[in-house]
Amino acid sequence: MRTHTKTAVLCALAAAAAFWCASNAAAQNPPQDQISFEGLENLAFEKPTWINGGAGQGHAGLLTDGETASDPYLGGPTRVGVDFEEVVKINGIHIWHYWADGRTYTGNIIALSEALDFGDLADGDKDRLDDIAGIVTIFNTDADDETYAESAAGYKLVFEAVDAQYLHAWLGGSDANQWSHWVEIQAYFNPDLLSVDPEGKAAAVWGDLKTR
Repeated sequence: MRTHTKTAVLCALAAAAAFWCASNAAAQNPPQDQISFEGLENLAFEKPTWINGGAGQGHAGLLTDGETASDPYLGGPTRVGVDFEEVVKINGIHIWHYWADGRTYTGNIIALSEALDFGDLADGDKDRLDDIAGIVTIFNTDADDETYAESAAGYKLVFEAVDAQYLHAWLGGSDANQWSHWVEIQAYFNPDLLSVDPEGKAAAVWGDLKTR
């Protein structure tokens, strides 16, 4: 009896470990130079944008105009958003903030939602995203994700595919000053990109991402 019980416990632990690996693999972003969105459609291009309050510099349309130069930029808003106008699948995001001096931004958060539009969230909700049903947090430097120095290359994220109509993003200033500056947000779906293999291990093909 004890042998059967021990075996059952071990099997349960193994299954739980496999599930944990599968559900957390997407959070382990591969090195930036191993991610490519070349050949994929930018689903955010010229889509409607939203900002909380007025812009101290630039305008909201700069977020999705396809231009990634450090200037012009949208300056001022601490929260911005993109409306894809319909529910689409997304498994890649490429974002640029003001990067000319290599500054690092804090409070850098990106989330996706299928039905929650911008009016459904308050600015303070960024502190409790994990408790809000219907929103998927992709990146959060206030939680587990590390900050990074901005550059002309932007910052790329790949993750398990999410059905979403809205992209929400926050910033809380930088090590240069208290202001938030936005350059460009792009979103992609690669049907050939698998972040977890059938055994629940992170795929080892990040350097050879397929594009259509």
